[in-house]
Amino acid sequence: MSRLAEAETRFADAIKALEAAIESRLAAAATPAQPDASAAAADGIDPSALRAELARIDEQVSRAMQLISDAQQAELGTAAFGKEGRA
Repeated sequence: MSRLAEAETRFADAIKALEAAIESRLAAAATPAQPDASAAAADGIDPSALRAELARIDEQVSRAMQLISDAQQAELGTAAFGKEGRA
């Protein structure tokens, strides 16, 4: 798998994970709250778990963006080298 294809796959996976987290959050918000629950957990969400999941997703997106940038730089270098080689 090329680096660019790997980057695209990682980025797509990160976006899918983000969408799943948001859908899960929305589904939990639709669940009736228990009367003794705190405001943060009233909708069924553990704030620390949500923050940890968002941090994990952020790391995946950052890594994917770095791979994409690296792949683009490599392709630009290859294209420039190819042009110089023909001159």
